[in-house]
Amino acid sequence: MLGSKKLLMIFDTRRSMEEVAGLAFMLNHFIKVRPWTTSEANRSRRVWLKGIGRPLHAWSRENMARIGRIWGPVIYVEDTQDQQYSAFKVMVDIGLGPNIQAMLKVIVEGEEFLIYVKETSGD
Repeated sequence: MLGSKKLLMIFDTRRSMEEVAGLAFMLNHFIKVRPWTTSEANRSRRVWLKGIGRPLHAWSRENMARIGRIWGPVIYVEDTQDQQYSAFKVMVDIGLGPNIQAMLKVIVEGEEFLIYVKETSGD
């Protein structure tokens, strides 16, 4: 899967691609069947960001999303929060590039807290 509801299929020859593209199954299940072009390459990726060290009294979906928006549009804020480690997870759509690892200074009610944010798996 390429994202954006696209599927990439690889064929040995253009002829075999055209044969498959013309099958009723393909035409019934896909809006378009056509050769891929480089202009369709993904320019972004969705990642989970885990924040550690946030103060428990500042936990809210909006605050988690606010931190995630530093890197890109927020797709999802995980409902479960790790009370023991003051951690949260948020899914963000970011550009291509290196993995995210950052230390943020957050001020809550006049008090400063350091939060470590890193890219992680969805587990």
